[in-house]
Amino acid sequence: MVEPESLQGSILVHLLGPAAVLFVGVGAWCIQVWISKKRATIEFISQNEIGNTLWQEATRRFAKLSREDGLTPLAAEDLDDERLKDRLLVGYMLTHCEAVAVAIKRGVINKKIYKDWNRSRYADAWNKAQGYIGARRAQTDQSTAFEHFEELARKWGAGSPPSP
Repeated sequence: MVEPESLQGSILVHLLGPAAVLFVGVGAWCIQVWISKKRATIEFISQNEIGNTLWQEATRRFAKLSREDGLTPLAAEDLDDERLKDRLLVGYMLTHCEAVAVAIKRGVINKKIYKDWNRSRYADAWNKAQGYIGARRAQTDQSTAFEHFEELARKWGAGSPPSP
């Protein structure tokens, strides 16, 4: 006859083995996700910012326009071809910033790495673009345009919200 105490010990041994395997497997999976997110963030920065000539042109033009007349005049309805190109470049940069903010919010890219890479640029870009964004929000009746970029920039040190 099998003693109840030895039966309990046998069940415990049979349960501990699979539980240990499950624990190790879940731990390894979590580490892989963590590493993959870091790698994806670095690849994103490399391909979409460092190695992207359109991004580089957009950021240079954004900076130049910000220093000169500001960005708000680009919200005008009737722009000549050159100013329209400027608005498209500014829009490209702001859309990129919005996409990054959404990716960070949803956990697709690593917030810490991206913040270390670009925090001051995001806060500065928001501060320079908020008048333009406020004007575009009013024109298009889209009060939520660039809201994720705004939220992230504020968390990273940007100033006050645009007036509608």
